[in-house]
Amino acid sequence: MKTWLARIGIALLAVVSLAGLTYHVALREWCLRWGTTASEVHSTMPGDDLFPVYENEATHAITIHAAPQKVWPWLMQMGQDRSGFYSYRFLENMVGCEMPKVERIVPEPQERRYGSPAPNVLAARAA
Repeated sequence: MKTWLARIGIALLAVVSLAGLTYHVALREWCLRWGTTASEVHSTMPGDDLFPVYENEATHAITIHAAPQKVWPWLMQMGQDRSGFYSYRFLENMVGCEMPKVERIVPEPQERRYGSPAPNVLAARAA
């Protein structure tokens, strides 16, 4: 019985070690630059001067083929009190966030100010 447990332990250790080595050698660079182009990785972005340069920084990006005026309203209604975080709703709800499902621009919660409560998107959704 003890040799059986030892073999399982060694097999698990080997699998975990192999997975870690595979990540470090083959996947890590890709994961640190997920979705970015070479020019985006090396370009200077607003706010870069506010933080020190780290040896292990990650840059993630997506390309949206739309004007900023079309994208900004969607970003402004992000949040738990609005239309959620545009991720997997079942994961958000699983941790108790109770995210609403809004698939259109809701004009009411577009403006955010520091310290002011945001309007409830659920009430806007029901209308």
